[in-house]
Amino acid sequence: MRNLSKNVSVKYSLAGCLLFEVSGETELRGYVLIADKDCKDVPVEAIAKACDVAGISSWVSLWNYCADLPGFSRLLHETRWEQFNQEAARTWLSIIYSFMGEENKNQLQEKWQVYLKIFCVCHEALIALPLERQNKLALMWSRFVEGWDDVLSLSKAAQDFLPLIYKLCLPPFSSTIDYGHSFVNIVETWPENERQEILNLDNLVWRHFERACRRQDNANLIVFGTYAFNTVSPFFLRNSMLHAPVRLFKTMRLLGSMAGERRQSFMRTQIKTEWFSMDWNVMPPQAACLRLLALSSAAGLDSPLPRRLREYFDGQLDLSLLQILRHCKVALSRLPSLRLQALEAAFWKEVDAPFRLHDHSASARHALRLLASLNGRFTQNRKGLRRFLSNVTAGNSLNFLDHPLNLRWYAKHPRVQRHFWHTGLKRTVHSAWGDLSLAFEYDPFEILMMGTYVDSCLGVGGICDYSTVACLLDANKQVLYARNSYGKVVARQLLAIDEADQLVCFAVYPENTPQEIKAAFKSYDLELAVHLSLPMYQEKADSSYDVTTILAQSWWDDGPWLEE
Repeated sequence: MRNLSKNVSVKYSLAGCLLFEVSGETELRGYVLIADKDCKDVPVEAIAKACDVAGISSWVSLWNYCADLPGFSRLLHETRWEQFNQEAARTWLSIIYSFMGEENKNQLQEKWQVYLKIFCVCHEALIALPLERQNKLALMWSRFVEGWDDVLSLSKAAQDFLPLIYKLCLPPFSSTIDYGHSFVNIVETWPENERQEILNLDNLVWRHFERACRRQDNANLIVFGTYAFNTVSPFFLRNSMLHAPVRLFKTMRLLGSMAGERRQSFMRTQIKTEWFSMDWNVMPPQAACLRLLALSSAAGLDSPLPRRLREYFDGQLDLSLLQILRHCKVALSRLPSLRLQALEAAFWKEVDAPFRLHDHSASARHALRLLASLNGRFTQNRKGLRRFLSNVTAGNSLNFLDHPLNLRWYAKHPRVQRHFWHTGLKRTVHSAWGDLSLAFEYDPFEILMMGTYVDSCLGVGGICDYSTVACLLDANKQVLYARNSYGKVVARQLLAIDEADQLVCFAVYPENTPQEIKAAFKSYDLELAVHLSLPMYQEKADSSYDVTTILAQSWWDDGPWLEE
């Protein structure tokens, strides 16, 4: 009746009821079949085909979109679902979901009408790809449409850049590496009349780009870094992509470690420095080189000048005018890379100023980046990490186990044998990958690497990076690493004791860890439970656990390990 009151036809409402019936859904929520607009054409067969190929049950949602997005019915009709693989079909449909998430409804409809015009071009490109490469194009297309801010220029941009997107989905490029929004952040900076520059870039540049994005956490960081450059200084992002791409990807990964507004503020400050504000092209070559040398020295960078030019400036060598100009040209050609190095130096100066830990170790630099990423989010976890780093600087104890709150937790859990839980077991297993050592990690800096080592969401740039700090601070959590004979981490697991004194074992990462290594972790976990005289939590219909936070204020629980 509500649909009828809004001039929604009985035919459209009944089509929604039919789709609900065949969807397999068992719970009818009232709002699901409520429509605010009518739709004359509901492609029931196309909806069924799309859901079948994608392996989803979004029948009613797609019915709803037919009214909310004029032309969506035609799009469903024209999509050749039988030529999609499942993953690509899901990603293709997710583009529609991103439109429905747009808060500005006028902008939604405006962008949707543009998308309808360019849909068929990408559709034909996608189905021309081998099945195993389709999802990469669908992902890139989704990020491109979502990330391109200027609706009016989207259609032309899609036509210009689709051939490049298609190329990046073919060999020698990977079929699985996800660039996130970094691709659109980069290409969006090119004016329409200069796009041939980036379209003609050598494949080697894109291979470097892909290599920089092969770890998901790094890809996320590059997205954040390129966005900051895109919004604050698009010209310098273009210039760096053309003249110092490898350095650019490294710098963007570092810059991306800074959280949100702090990163934008940092970039706005840096863009005003002489590195970026000076017009180097109008300066006499020798004056420009001398200024470059002075700035490099002030930033702690190596001299960018060729040795013979330095000796000339020092009065140790005579050079002809042609020789001077040639050496100056070499020095100034290094400016794009030097700018990025200066940006990196400024980054470390800002994040390391209170601690002076940059030269301590690679893992200490990682901890500094982790702290920078927590700025403004989960501030209590940030406070704990900041205190830890301050203790390192001051030479104080790095052990949080004696903190009153952790001692109170032990007092509430007398069954937990503190010594055994703190030391764990040390086991060596023989595997097809050589001998592996399984043991708890005691080095606090190494504990903070638990996400980055395995490219999980707990690494810097991951959505749950704050949770790593909880594993450093809380006495009820331990990090178990499997290292090879070279000391390299090949897999890790988080273990915890819950409020009912159960040993809770979480998933082994990375997700593609071989079964043989997972079996070694399972054996370790079982033996540890016996060693601790504690029951191991088993996931059952009526089971539950409660792993609390102690010093940390935030922690991500991704569920117990469900072994295959």
